[in-house]
Formats: sequence, structure tokens, C-alpha cells
Amino acid sequence: MPLITLTTEWEQSDFYAGIFKGKLYSTIPQAQIVDNVSSLPYNNLNYVSFVIRHTYPYYPKGSIHLICVNTESSNINRIMVVKADEHYFIGTDDGKFSLIFHNKPIECVAINSTEADELDTYVDLAKALVSGADFRSLGEPTSKINVMVPISASVTQNVILGRVIYNDTYGNAITNITKEMFMKKFDGIDFRIRIPGNINHITAISDKYNMLSDGSLLARFNNVGLLEIAMNNSNVKDLFNLEEGAEVRVEAVFVRPGKLL
Repeated sequence: MPLITLTTEWEQSDFYAGIFKGKLYSTIPQAQIVDNVSSLPYNNLNYVSFVIRHTYPYYPKGSIHLICVNTESSNINRIMVVKADEHYFIGTDDGKFSLIFHNKPIECVAINSTEADELDTYVDLAKALVSGADFRSLGEPTSKINVMVPISASVTQNVILGRVIYNDTYGNAITNITKEMFMKKFDGIDFRIRIPGNINHITAISDKYNMLSDGSLLARFNNVGLLEIAMNNSNVKDLFNLEEGAEVRVEAVFVRPGKLL
């Protein structure tokens, strides 16, 4: 049974969601349609791309992912069908694909028509893929996509300077500092993690939230390998204003005779 995921800017109560699902079920009755994530900010491509990049690998190979964020196409932002990691993605080429698949090999076809209703186009493309159409026959094969530069952490000799790139349901602040980056720099070295507006700092990595007492500030690596700042049974985003873009600094601590730097 073909699986189609929906990642949208619509709230679940929005009638657009109902219309689109109705079109999909009527056109592709044999498909299994799954809501991935909804209510995404349509004007924040980094946020949208973060969600797609870290959710699609958990779906079966061959899945079709419809990205209904900024769906209206234009001569600049054409609708694209992208094949990557044996998955298919349909969405507008507004820069999100370069963020989702940064440095990954992808194949793309561009849909030249901007006259048809974009949601009808999404449904027709999904139907063609489900029906076994050759991916390359769906549009104009191209190697050119609109490129956006991802927000990356900076690394110096003794410091990693990162930023919050996502806040989850609990207010935890997920940064762009990867576990690989952190371990390469601070494995076996004393460190401290600083956040704005807090005179205290974090000096250890926790495995679980409940390893510390309620209200304690902590750092952990989440299941996608990114450094996360949290508080056990508290909302770190609201308490310390750790919203998207907030700076998180990890620095080495050196002990010299009689002095802590």
C-alpha cells in the first residue's frame, strides 16, 4: 500500500486540510495517508526544513512526502518532485530542498505549469508516482534548485558557538550543535555551556531529563544527535527566552594554578 505523508502549514481545524485530504482519497483511494506535522510557520523555511529532514527517514522507502508549505508556484519557485534516499518529495522550490538535503545527492524534476491549481498538481503528481510512472517523466529533469545556506554552528579552538533552531512542544531548545561536533572538540575536556540571561552554566551532558531535580537546567543530545537545552518539568524557552535564534555557547574550561579560566 503506497504511503503518502502530509507536512503542512495548515492547522488541523483548517478546511484546507479537509479539502486536500478529500482530493487525495478520491484520486488515490488505495493510498495510506499520514499526517506528519501540521501548523508549520509558512515564513520560516529553516523550521520547515528541520522538520522534514528529521522525520522522513523514519518512513518506509518509497514513501511520497507532500510538503504543503508555500504551495503557490511561480516562474522562480516552481513545483519540484525530488527523489532522495529512495523517497519522493513534492513541494515548491523556494529553497527548502537545499536545506533539507544539504550535501546529499538528489534527483529533481521541475513542473513548468503555473496555471493549474497547485494542490491539484500535488495530487496528480502523487497519483502518477503511486501508479508507477517514471519519476523523470513527470517534469523537466534539472540539477538547478534555489539554494539557501543553512544556519551552522561556528567552531574555534576552544569554543562552539551555536544557535537554537527549533523549540519542541515542551519548550526544549534544540540547537544546531551536533553530537559529532561536540565530541570532536570536548571529549575528555572540561566544558561549560552558557545561555543568555543565566548566570549559571551547564557542565555535564545528561542522558535523561529526570536525572536532575525539577527545574534544573540540563543539556542532552536528542534522538537526532543535536544538543538540546532543557529543564526537568519546566519550559526553558519561556523561562530563559530560548527561542529560535538564541545563542548557545560551549567553551572549554582550563584549570591553571590558582585560577579558573
